[in-house]
Amino acid sequence: NIEHLDQYAIASRLSYFFLNTTPDEVLLNAAANGTLGTRMEVREHANRMANDPRFLTTLTGFHDDWLDLYTLGTASRDESLYPTFTEDLLTSMQTENDLFISEVIWSGSLKFEDLFFSQTTWVNSELAEIYGMSDPGPGWHRVELDESRPGILTRGAFLTSHAYRGASAPIKRGAFVLKDMLCEELAAPPDVNTVLPEETAEINNIRDRLAAHQTDSSCISCHEKIDPIGFAFENYDAIGVWRTEWENGVPIDATGDLDMGSFDNAAELIAMLATTDTAKECYTKRWFEYAMGRPAESEDLCTLDQLSRRFINTDGNIRNLVVDLAMTDAFLYRFAQETEQ
Repeated sequence: NIEHLDQYAIASRLSYFFLNTTPDEVLLNAAANGTLGTRMEVREHANRMANDPRFLTTLTGFHDDWLDLYTLGTASRDESLYPTFTEDLLTSMQTENDLFISEVIWSGSLKFEDLFFSQTTWVNSELAEIYGMSDPGPGWHRVELDESRPGILTRGAFLTSHAYRGASAPIKRGAFVLKDMLCEELAAPPDVNTVLPEETAEINNIRDRLAAHQTDSSCISCHEKIDPIGFAFENYDAIGVWRTEWENGVPIDATGDLDMGSFDNAAELIAMLATTDTAKECYTKRWFEYAMGRPAESEDLCTLDQLSRRFINTDGNIRNLVVDLAMTDAFLYRFAQETEQ
């Protein structure tokens, strides 16, 4: 059995979700006056808070969580391979990511696809070097990147957080896209040997080493999907610098094939995936889980379907999606406590 939250509880849930703070006087007065009980009344306040500058913290917080950017805090790199890597660079990557998210959703189009296609970003001197640009001078500068840098998946924060100390990580990058952009369930089979074969004259790049490693049939089904996606990002090294050759001088092969089509590089892959309903449905699911603080369950399927259909029909408007979340049964109701007889 479920029961409707009382109006003070709704006020608190709204305020902490949108603004990460206690309810303001407007919300508390609405609860006291009994005008926070219907979905339309909730929508009015959700819209108000979605236009409060403090809502930016929720927007950036969700995307940091979704992209696994918490790993930036402990990231390290081999100094001999990545001499430009510093803690200040990590801070700059995080700042750039937050500025990009804020611009798309706060002052931009609000559209899901712009997260993946926009070539506009913010850089300082350190990031300009990573992106192969001339030094723009002190401070932060709004710039246009080239066609090899569409959206958040080709920026330093994502690429660095999904890499190793001494190398890129096609498996980590590919697994993220499958799990958190397309919501495919991934689970490594038990007792799998994850050590790749040593590099030889015949097996001289990560693609060939992974292919040689795929001898277990239980691994192949996942790697057939993960590997092509991960290889598409191999033009970006472990801190996001563009490259055309692997460390040993072998030309990078970033091409691949999936059920939905072929691609030559990450930009083409992103263009193919980000326009799908599947990607929008998965993004909806991840926002739902972030708002509720729990994984989606089978009983949430109807709610998720309604949310994602509306998200798709509003051309991927992210602010509308977050407001719609506040009107779901999962947000406004809770399981009733059983009383002892």
